[in-house]
Amino acid sequence: MKKIIIGLGTLAVVGVATGIIVAVKIGKAKREELKDGAIETIDHVNDAVQAQADAFKDSANDAAKDTSAAIEDASEKTEAVIKDVGDGVKKTKKDLKETAETVKKDVDNGVKKIKKDLKTTEKAATDTK
Repeated sequence: MKKIIIGLGTLAVVGVATGIIVAVKIGKAKREELKDGAIETIDHVNDAVQAQADAFKDSANDAAKDTSAAIEDASEKTEAVIKDVGDGVKKTKKDLKETAETVKKDVDNGVKKIKKDLKTTEKAATDTK
């Protein structure tokens, strides 16, 4: 019986030692597996972040191009409006000058007619006296 107990004790010690060795190997393999998984996850996250950064950069570049084009278009339209207003002012000045000349001629002609009519009236009044 003593031999059985010693045998069982030996088996227990060998089993525990084997378990510890296996556990260390399994733990090491598990740690390696976890490390590989962590590295893979970090790489995946880095790739995803880089993809989002590239997409954001592209979007920002597109927005900058669109904004630049809109500013250029607005500038061109503003220049066209300024030219149209300048042309309108010139035409208005010309029209006002022509109208003023026409009014002056009409007034001068009216004054001449009134003077002529007055002379005719004075002559008629003098002749009837």
